Amino acid sequence: MIESHCTCGEPVLIEIGRKDVCRSDGKRPHYQESGPATTYFRCRKCSGWLADTCDAAKFGPSIHGEGEAK
Repeated sequence: MIESHCTCGEPVLIEIGRKDVCRSDGKRPHYQESGPATTYFRCRKCSGWLADTCDAAKFGPSIHGEGEAK
């Protein structure tokens, strides 16, 4: 779990290595009180795209091998 924040200062948690999330890089940006399967794409404070406004939430390489089912 990575504790990070949006450029507006809003704290964001980033869970990594999840194969059951909709992001192919396995990252799950969320908030402390989020449900266990909730992924946020926008900051709840400024509505910025977290992949652009939160360093830890930037998209990375896929954790799924080429041709591997998700």
